[in-house]
Order: sequence, then structure tokens, then C-alpha cells
Amino acid sequence: MNLSARRSLAAVAGLGVSQIISYGTLYYSFSILAPAMGEEFARSREWLFAAFSGTLLIGGIISPWSGRWADRFGAGRVMTLGSLAAACLCLPAHSHRIGAHSRRRW
Repeated sequence: MNLSARRSLAAVAGLGVSQIISYGTLYYSFSILAPAMGEEFARSREWLFAAFSGTLLIGGIISPWSGRWADRFGAGRVMTLGSLAAACLCLPAHSHRIGAHSRRRW
């Protein structure tokens, strides 16, 4: 096995392990966190799982476009943009929680 083949094998193995960890932390943990999230947001579990399913559907619908963008601009740039967008979408929720915590102290 030459060096190029070893690097390819290592890359595929590394990506496989990271994908397994990703699914474990993102997708499978949702079922554990859903009851507490439902209580905190005053939503039923069914509503939360419907919303989660909707996000998976949206991800499936936009995947052809994101794949084309990854081919055109590079996967690293597209994934970085997606991570930044997700972080920006989390900011309002985080700032709301900070405000709620500061109001409780007064």
C-alpha cells in the first residue's frame, strides 16, 4: 500500500469516526433532551419531534444546492459558512436566556 492510499484510508476512517460521533451527539441526543426542552418551551414532545423532522426535511431539500456550492467553492468554505449561520441563529436564543437569568437575580 503506497503513501497516497494510506492517507486516503486514514481520511476515510477519520471522517467515518467523526460522522458516528456527530450523529451520536446531534441526532440521537435529541430524544433524550426533548422532554426537558418541551417543559422549558411549553411544547409537547410531538411538536418538538415534528419540528426536528421538519429541519431534517429542509436539510434534505437544500442538500443538492449545498453539494453544488461545495463543488464550486470547496467543502471547507461551505461548512464554515453553515457553522457561522448556525451560530448566528443561536445568538438570539442565548441572549434571551442571559436576559432571563439576569432578571431572576433582581
